[in-house]
Amino acid sequence: MTTYDLGDGVTLEHLVYNADGELTDATVVFTVTAPGGAVTTPTVSRLSTGRYRTTLIGDELDDWTYAVHVSGAVTDVEYGTFTVVAGGPVDDRMLLFTKAQLVKWAPFAVIDADTYDLALDLVRTAIRGAIGAERYDALTDLTPLRLVALDLARRMLRNTDGRRSTSRQIDDYTENVTYASETLEPPRLTDQDVEDLWKALGVRTSGAFTIRPAGVPDNTFRPWARR
Repeated sequence: MTTYDLGDGVTLEHLVYNADGELTDATVVFTVTAPGGAVTTPTVSRLSTGRYRTTLIGDELDDWTYAVHVSGAVTDVEYGTFTVVAGGPVDDRMLLFTKAQLVKWAPFAVIDADTYDLALDLVRTAIRGAIGAERYDALTDLTPLRLVALDLARRMLRNTDGRRSTSRQIDDYTENVTYASETLEPPRLTDQDVEDLWKALGVRTSGAFTIRPAGVPDNTFRPWARR
């Protein structure tokens, strides 16, 4: 469940698809219920074909619910929840990246609060596994890892432009590629990513050496050594 601090702006977004999996326009109404039971229908903005957004202020603590009613070319109802907590300022040194930083790093993608939370969680898990949980959990400043984290998140977001399918035709050849915009690419760290993480932490990874148990002689053959 997505969490907001008390007084934060809450952005809700909905994509409308027709039976062919294409974005299409319709009438969209958000009905939002506050924890105390008050019901509101905030103004909805059409961002582009089939893409609708509304914003409100999370001014009451606890769980909120909302319903998205779609009518017209498409008829549908979807439900969601979010939570408002009594939070305070977040020290972004303890975040691999903020939502604003991710939006700037991946301007081609549609990044709502849920997408940001999921991307951050997956990237955190991947990096924590790469450098070790104990080392990661002991860090008091994650900003040295931010460039690797942002680049990994950007690669995960490559298919989140709101389309369900795309077609390419060359002469008599047609190729169709279908994907769901809600599905992120898996968080795959490259060898270069891992090397950059260690460099950011000040740990040297280059060079080769051998560790021998105490008392074991070094019998390496050296032709130049005096016998």
